[in-house]
Amino acid sequence: MSPLSCSSYTLGEEVLFRGEGLHSGNPCEVVLLPFERPGIWFHSDRGPVPIWEVGFSGGFRRTVAVVGGVSLQTLEHLTAALWCLGVGGVLVRVFGGEVPIMDGSALPFAQGILGSRVPSDGSCLDPFEVYAPILEEDAAAGRLAGVYPFDGLKVLCLLDYPGTPLGTLYREVLVNQETFLEQIAPCRTFGFRGEVEDLLSRGLIRGGGLHNALVIDREGPINGAQGIDFREECVGHKVLDVLGDLAFLGRPLKGAVVSMRSGHGIHHRLVARLRSLCPLRGVL
Repeated sequence: MSPLSCSSYTLGEEVLFRGEGLHSGNPCEVVLLPFERPGIWFHSDRGPVPIWEVGFSGGFRRTVAVVGGVSLQTLEHLTAALWCLGVGGVLVRVFGGEVPIMDGSALPFAQGILGSRVPSDGSCLDPFEVYAPILEEDAAAGRLAGVYPFDGLKVLCLLDYPGTPLGTLYREVLVNQETFLEQIAPCRTFGFRGEVEDLLSRGLIRGGGLHNALVIDREGPINGAQGIDFREECVGHKVLDVLGDLAFLGRPLKGAVVSMRSGHGIHHRLVARLRSLCPLRGVL
């Protein structure tokens, strides 16, 4: 199963994830519930909201989604897992304003979803296929995010952190369930030790630590994982973030996704462009 076809799985029972918010530092939890409509939906006091109608607020170092007038943080690891594992017909309910960071990767979400995933016998959303390049660019910052025609789904990702142990990295990943679980989902969020005070002053990473993030100093990783080069883990996590943000398109995608020094803000702009070309508003 890959995210190239319509979502052909749903959940057989509810799934609960509990922990702390990466940015708020507060206890939070998210519950995934089987739902009668295709796609990913979010609970709100105003009624269920489909993921393709969820708005964005900000984008500095995380995805902040606006659901029924309420802001929810750090959804991208969870949405990547649902999207790449082909799960629809699901209602997401977030408590505490943020999805728990877990270990900093998407693997706990993927494992929990797989434990409850069952074949769907309902309708599903067909993939959006790209026939011409669709690009968003921030020339001043040297950032680019786009999608090119491709018979499948792959991500071409360039990271560039000059003057750090990361340097410049490039990775190309053909995305399917197997590559997601093996190469993408286990990659933790990462940051630089020298950024900590600045991020804390902005009200971010109050729940961050060596238990849920890969931290890099001038010499290299402080807490690198066994069996994977820390550079590969960082570029793998960037691919994870790209996929998690693209999940807000609301349907599977066929195309080659290009990410050059990109961040959540430019991903959100790309999602808005794609949504305008394949509107789902009001179809369900």
